[in-house]
Amino acid sequence: DVEREYVKAEAYGLRGFYYYLLVNLYGEPYHYNKTSLGVPLKLTAGLVENGLVRNTVEEVYLQIVKDLKVSAELFEKNPKRVGNYRLNVTSVYILLSRVYLYMEQWENAIKAADRAIETAEGLTNYTLVSSSTFYMPTYAHSEVEWRYGNGQLKYGYIPSRELLSKYSDNDCRKKFWFNASGKTTKKTPDYSEGMGPTNTLRISEAYLNRAEAYAQMDKASEALADLNDLRRCRIVGYEDISIENVTDILDEVRLERRLELCMEEGFRWFDIKRFGLSVTHRYIDSEGTEREYVLESNSLLYALPIPYDAIERNYKLKQNPR
Repeated sequence: DVEREYVKAEAYGLRGFYYYLLVNLYGEPYHYNKTSLGVPLKLTAGLVENGLVRNTVEEVYLQIVKDLKVSAELFEKNPKRVGNYRLNVTSVYILLSRVYLYMEQWENAIKAADRAIETAEGLTNYTLVSSSTFYMPTYAHSEVEWRYGNGQLKYGYIPSRELLSKYSDNDCRKKFWFNASGKTTKKTPDYSEGMGPTNTLRISEAYLNRAEAYAQMDKASEALADLNDLRRCRIVGYEDISIENVTDILDEVRLERRLELCMEEGFRWFDIKRFGLSVTHRYIDSEGTEREYVLESNSLLYALPIPYDAIERNYKLKQNPR
């Protein structure tokens, strides 16, 4: 019975996670247009004839919350486990706090983050790590709750000069996550443990989710407490900041999200999208001609087009406006 409950908890948690990724890729932001089209909800294993229509963004989000809550309830009944590709009680609450944050349900986001932090082993204090070799995707770090995926290691990806300039000289993340040539090593596995998963879900996100929710609720001291707790574990000699204006605190939290979660799956692009930011990309072709492309704030183009092969298999799918 225990094993069956674990498998069921993992299945519900993963389904919620997958739908979170899908609806944020192919749908508009929840707070901006939740009645717009998301993705079809396929909730049974049986074959369906004649295709499925796309559910609304709101309907998909409600299903995500439902799945994650069922998963959390099942995990709560049994001792916590940690292992590659395996969700656990803490990781599900982190995901739930993220989803509530995107839905702008601030109190629920805080409650989910509270439970995540209560069930976690705590933040890893980078300032106390003495090794010159740092591998992030490892359970040796107390904050790592879930290792998953064998995606690109991003050896060739170089962060922008602007991003690197946001890290202070005493910020251990700059030292541990980027090599001398500037390339990211954030997803490089510790090969002594074998070629394992390269993605991680970490408790640091729960602090950021909670801090953002507190700031949105005008709870300045609580938001600053989470922000300072995280930074003390990242920056050598860090001194707590004190800000009274919640708008400024929110800016600090959003900056910290960018620094802490860069190069990780399902964060920066989705944050840009939900914050309603615009993106400018300068492209230089093989002949040296430079072109500038601008993705305007809240553009419909933030919702990726439905793949044509998916439409060929399901004629009821409606393409996103372009």
